[in-house]
Amino acid sequence: MKFTVYHKSACEEMCAPLFTPAWKDKAQLAAAGKEWMDCNPLGANKGTAIEFVQKHFGISPEETCTFGDNLNDIEMLQNAGRSYAVANAREEVIAAAKDTCAPYWENGVLQILKTFL
Repeated sequence: MKFTVYHKSACEEMCAPLFTPAWKDKAQLAAAGKEWMDCNPLGANKGTAIEFVQKHFGISPEETCTFGDNLNDIEMLQNAGRSYAVANAREEVIAAAKDTCAPYWENGVLQILKTFL
């Protein structure tokens, strides 16, 4: 189960002083854009979700491709054989991905997916 905190323009900055210290030992917190902060149970994130799908369907990490742009995507990118950060992603996300693709407004994800056909 997950809950998400929203602020129209500065969620990460607004959560940092009070919310994050109060919840850091109770939930796994990750920015999901300027407006969103994802709050998952400890040990649960997009990376553990990818691991579950891989195990359930017998898919290896090498057969998995993921795309991300924000901090809540890092573990997911690390658990895939092919991982892409969109060019407009945060620096931490680009560092976690194995490769980059064009930004969303240039259909970067679609460009990569078309190469699989």
